[in-house]
Amino acid sequence: MWLSAVESQGIGLLMNSLNQLEELRSLHLDFSSCKAITSEGMRLFGSGLVGLSDLQSFSLTLNSCEMITSKGFLILSQSLKELRSLHSLHLDFGFCDLNDNVMQALTQSLEGLQSLQGLVLHSHGCKQVSNEGIKIFSEGFQKLPLLISLSANLSECFKVSLEGYQALSKALREHGSIQELKLSFGGYKRINNQGLECLSDAIGGLGLSLKKLSLDFIGCADLSNEGVKHLMREINTLKDLQNLALIFFQCNKIRDEELEIISKGLLGLSDLENLSFNFSFCKQLGNKGLKALSEVLPKLRSIKKLTFGFSHCAMDREGVKELDQSMRKIKLLEHARLVFTGGLDRRMIEE
Repeated sequence: MWLSAVESQGIGLLMNSLNQLEELRSLHLDFSSCKAITSEGMRLFGSGLVGLSDLQSFSLTLNSCEMITSKGFLILSQSLKELRSLHSLHLDFGFCDLNDNVMQALTQSLEGLQSLQGLVLHSHGCKQVSNEGIKIFSEGFQKLPLLISLSANLSECFKVSLEGYQALSKALREHGSIQELKLSFGGYKRINNQGLECLSDAIGGLGLSLKKLSLDFIGCADLSNEGVKHLMREINTLKDLQNLALIFFQCNKIRDEELEIISKGLLGLSDLENLSFNFSFCKQLGNKGLKALSEVLPKLRSIKKLTFGFSHCAMDREGVKELDQSMRKIKLLEHARLVFTGGLDRRMIEE
């Protein structure tokens, strides 16, 4: 349910109506950019959650709701503890007034949701969340024994640095049962090779449990050879991995050599079915890197779907042709999407 023009008073009416639905088990609410919702609306919303304790799946989007203060998010976070039957929780608080106190309240509520299997927290653009907030959150999800799917968007959280990534990595290693992991760190120099190595160790520590992995480093300009080597060395140990997505959009130090490392790191992932790369605006990436990828692809015998973005890179038509020929050798391939813009005409290949 998407609601873009709701006022705080309307939140109370909505929650009263929802509380009449005795069989309600799944609820998705999207209030993105609702300028009229205030902290009072969050108080009314939180009060209404008391009657929805049988919910099994709950998704709430408050992205860019500028009038909700940290106090409002604090009230909301505390009220989530009422949803004790939840299996899946999706919270999008991007570009909102979150701080470490809110993260602590949220974490305390999460610790009571012992049936939770899937957790999504989008805190991108929340500039008051610091390393302490990430540490608190990490310690919280670590205490959820049934959690198998975790997604966290920390892009443009400018107060988060290596210390925060270390806390997140430690919690991932100690939990050890995550099967699906999606992490986003975009934000221009907020994560470097040292931070990537720390995260890579945690990912490798998940071992055979991990089936799906998505890492987004959009605009992380300090990532280069050493960090990529460490990452792919750990990914190569994930022998049961089925889905892999790596986003290095506008990572200026990613060149042919790094794509060669990434390509070789795929060898041995015999169960890999879905592979997605985005190297758009990596302007030093050319035919040599594409050639390395082309040589590896036919050896990935379980691949069914490929998605590649190479917009505004340095390869030419010869490199694209070689990639195309390589893909035709993949016997199980069902779908391929290649995007080249900026220097090449847009090209889509679907098989």
